[in-house]
Amino acid sequence: MYKHQLAQAAGVSVRTLYNWLQTDKEAFQAMHISPKKHLLPARAVQYLDEKYCIF
Repeated sequence: MYKHQLAQAAGVSVRTLYNWLQTDKEAFQAMHISPKKHLLPARAVQYLDEKYCIF
């Protein structure tokens, strides 16, 4: 899922989503996911969904 799609689903701006990704930097490093990618893998989307109750 692209970051802008996830931000839209969460009802926040892309900048806010970027800030969320920065606060969870260690979790993404543990999953071997770069928060700088435009396309987030399913496990990153699932992690953000569970943490921020997006879907």
